Amino acid sequence: MIMAIYCAMDFKSCSSVLAMVFGVATMLPHAPAFAKTSTFPFQPDEKLMVDIMKAKNVEYFLMLNKQKGQMLLIADGKIIQKVSALSGHKKGDATDIPMTTPAGIFPLNITSDQSDPNAALIFFERNNGTVDAIHRVINVAGENRENRLQSSSASFKRVSHGCINLSPKDYITVSNFANNSPSVLTTPTGEKTPPQSYLVVLPERTTPSKFFGMPTHQFPQ
Repeated sequence: MIMAIYCAMDFKSCSSVLAMVFGVATMLPHAPAFAKTSTFPFQPDEKLMVDIMKAKNVEYFLMLNKQKGQMLLIADGKIIQKVSALSGHKKGDATDIPMTTPAGIFPLNITSDQSDPNAALIFFERNNGTVDAIHRVINVAGENRENRLQSSSASFKRVSHGCINLSPKDYITVSNFANNSPSVLTTPTGEKTPPQSYLVVLPERTTPSKFFGMPTHQFPQ
């Protein structure tokens, strides 16, 4: 078993990790059901991204707002929960910049046993064979990650090599949501993907509409 499946720098071979730990992508169940007892207000870019995803036929997904240091659980066009999240040390949206958490819409590769302390939700493979993932916070000497998660300062939460770190409790909440929120995404050419859970990472150098090339008039009203 591969141990310490956490920061991008720790993944020496994505293909080996996927074969030994994750296997093929998990086939997810249908018809997610979540309690809507409370919702949270959107930031403008968050609402814009929800509209973009709705236009793609996806209303259940995870969203990372790096500038706020938060992971959002989106269900039926609403934020049903927010949790503190650590992300890449450097600001940026491109997929080829080290120490950043890239922006984009990413299908999640979910392990079958989320109770395993080494479990992770892989969302991106880099050209050098490393991968970025959502996982439980780890203790890295000199980085004080657990305390960073509890901070109200978003800039203090920029510390990882590209992975997204959550508290152990929040990781279970997020992984359970992901395991029960498959969506069929409509591609730009009109094709539909198999059922899959998605992570959206908001861009921070531009707006979602510019990043994804979708003019406002395409959004549903």
